[in-house]
Amino acid sequence: EFPSPKIHFNIGQAANELGQVVKALHHYEQFVAGFRKEDAPELWQVAHQRIFKLQEQVGTILLQINIPGAEVSVDGRTLGQSPITKPLRFAPGPHVVQVGKPGFEKHVATVKVQGGVVSVARVKLLTEAEAMAMRKEVQRLEAERQRITEKLARERAESEAARQGRLRSLRRGGWASLGIGAGLLVMSVVVGGLNLAEVGKVEDASGNPTWS
Repeated sequence: EFPSPKIHFNIGQAANELGQVVKALHHYEQFVAGFRKEDAPELWQVAHQRIFKLQEQVGTILLQINIPGAEVSVDGRTLGQSPITKPLRFAPGPHVVQVGKPGFEKHVATVKVQGGVVSVARVKLLTEAEAMAMRKEVQRLEAERQRITEKLARERAESEAARQGRLRSLRRGGWASLGIGAGLLVMSVVVGGLNLAEVGKVEDASGNPTWS
């Protein structure tokens, strides 16, 4: 494709200046692979240093797909059919991976790439029937979860209502007991007063009263 490996160095330099780290790394590696160090030691040293630096800025995705012959694309760019054995290198950040094949449910996932890190993306394509059965099971589980949540909410509400009822009963009982106590206190005071009045009458009586 290129008449001289040195062209890879020039492309790598331009891509590196533009911040195209994946492209720059690829062309520096092509230059080092196709150019002997003794033929251009200064350029080879620069390329080698740039490769070492760029490898820390480029993330790698290893795709593992359970079905052969599936079309694979990343960020809208078609990469070919599975199995894809070579590592896929990307700039750091989120990347959208799509895998599809006729008769199977399309798989779409976002893979977050980190510089200098190799990420493994495992893709399991399901047949359309399998995908439908899985969706039904997910819906069933969600309905069951909702039912349990509502049941717990009702039980909590009923428990709180019963607690509030007990508190009201205790408050009513307390006021009733207080009223009874106050009534007994008043009665005891009245009775005590009457007894004192009777005692006063006896003490005030003169002479020897005749008892009959």
